[in-house]
Amino acid sequence: MHAITRAVGAALGDCALTYLDRAPIDLAKAHAQHAAYNEGLRKAGATVEVLSADDALPDSVFVEDAAVVLDEVAVVTRPGAPLREREVPAIEAALSAHRKLLRIAAPATLEGGDVLRLGREFYVGISSRTNGEGFSQFASILGGFGYRATPIWVKGCLHLKTAVTALDEETLLVNSSWIDAAPFPRVRKLVVPPDEPFGANALVVNGVVHLSARWKWTKELVERSGFSVVSRTPLFDDTFLFAPAPHANYDVAPDGRYFVAIRPAEPPQLVLVHNWRAELRHRMNESRP
Repeated sequence: MHAITRAVGAALGDCALTYLDRAPIDLAKAHAQHAAYNEGLRKAGATVEVLSADDALPDSVFVEDAAVVLDEVAVVTRPGAPLREREVPAIEAALSAHRKLLRIAAPATLEGGDVLRLGREFYVGISSRTNGEGFSQFASILGGFGYRATPIWVKGCLHLKTAVTALDEETLLVNSSWIDAAPFPRVRKLVVPPDEPFGANALVVNGVVHLSARWKWTKELVERSGFSVVSRTPLFDDTFLFAPAPHANYDVAPDGRYFVAIRPAEPPQLVLVHNWRAELRHRMNESRP
């Protein structure tokens, strides 16, 4: 597996927003999270190619939207936000070494976050970023390779895959309040809890489900359904109260892979933090004059 990612740019805080209120973004934390993401891909067996950041393009870290990669070809998209069209050339150049390229043309818009695959079937969100013409062009391309496409109306979130993840070809993780799940086939549907609406936005790599540590009930739901789940916890979560020696409630695992801490709770919770060195390194660099 070859994965292409792109480094976090300095303008991330100016990213395009549609359904969320703007809030400050901690760039040091974003860099640490992205480093953990890349490391997670490597541990899952992927070779990771990291493209350089572009500080003029706030959303360029979200590489999925610029292309849809099939076994046979890569489909270069036409993003629905005009500024995001400038992200495409870098992704196009990177993909050209691995696939023949086909393209979505104006007036169509299509973003990869609206494209969900289940075996030979593709489901395409009609959203604020992907229009009907984008669906039609993409469906035509798919038809040439024996795939089929079905449109899904997205009503409460930015992209289709904000609200649904294919855990495997027979199981969907779904937020049913943001999309109409009826057009999906008769597969098992795991519905995320109402107080964890973004829990349906997950990543599956080689059969392992990667979830934010924030979605605790969703994690339990997915694990009870037979899937292996990896969730990542920020190193310096403000719910930790670190006690000094000789009664320290934190330590580093003997093999150096995990930062281990006890979170105050009833009963107390033991937390293992992955990729802790990367976040610590970013925090130290951020604090330097």
